[in-house]
Amino acid sequence: MMSKIFKTAAIACVLVMTACVEDVDPGKLGLKEKLIVVNSLISPQSDVLEVEVSWSRSVFGLQPDYGSNEDIISTALVVLSHGNTSVTLPYEQSEYRYKLDASALPIITGQTYELSVTVGDKTVTASATVPEAVAASGFSITSGNNSSQRATVSWDDLPGEGHYYRINTFLLNSNGEEEASIFFDSDEYHSDVNRDGATITARGETYFFGSVPDFVQAKALLVSCDENYYFYHKDYNTFENDDPFSEAVQSRSNIEGGVGIFAAYQLTESVVSTGG
Repeated sequence: MMSKIFKTAAIACVLVMTACVEDVDPGKLGLKEKLIVVNSLISPQSDVLEVEVSWSRSVFGLQPDYGSNEDIISTALVVLSHGNTSVTLPYEQSEYRYKLDASALPIITGQTYELSVTVGDKTVTASATVPEAVAASGFSITSGNNSSQRATVSWDDLPGEGHYYRINTFLLNSNGEEEASIFFDSDEYHSDVNRDGATITARGETYFFGSVPDFVQAKALLVSCDENYYFYHKDYNTFENDDPFSEAVQSRSNIEGGVGIFAAYQLTESVVSTGG
């Protein structure tokens, strides 16, 4: 008798749950409309001006195959300007992006640049101001246990609040080629919040299992970037977390009328001998 009651109750629960399921029109959620996606980084150290333009993908329906370029927009009008000077970037079919030699519009420290992308009757815009360059004031490589290599990089924060940084380090062979990366993990991105004008230090490490590559030098790449570059890449790095239980991250966007990033940065390089 008791088992019949449990069975009846289970059936009733299934019927109630089924009755509560309802298909929702994606349009009602505001997720149906495609948005223009723009990605572009400018720097005085870059030889080219590059802009990627595509359509956003809906979370519903069939998704394009991995590596597919069907979302790429090749018919946009892409204009980069500074003051009264503007240039139009032509589409480079082989690279699926809009591209132009940087000599057409030099990127200068402290200057603000405007980006405009028009697709049909839609136009999205963004602006970015080029930060000052910062060089490492200290850089060293030491060997640890289990054939590990540790990097310590330090630099002096620029006066005034609102400065952002990113650090990467590589081990080089006798030909100057990169043999391995040293990973900074949570120490890769830095800001001067609560430490304006202070010396900032980042520490990274890499391990080798088996043979250790032949390296004689190490190279540190220090990025001084604007706020948009910093938060966009930091959020993306969090999104790439291997933790399957981590929450989804809303990427930073400064594209008015669309999504994506238009940001500026400076890059300085420091090389030290490792005695290898």
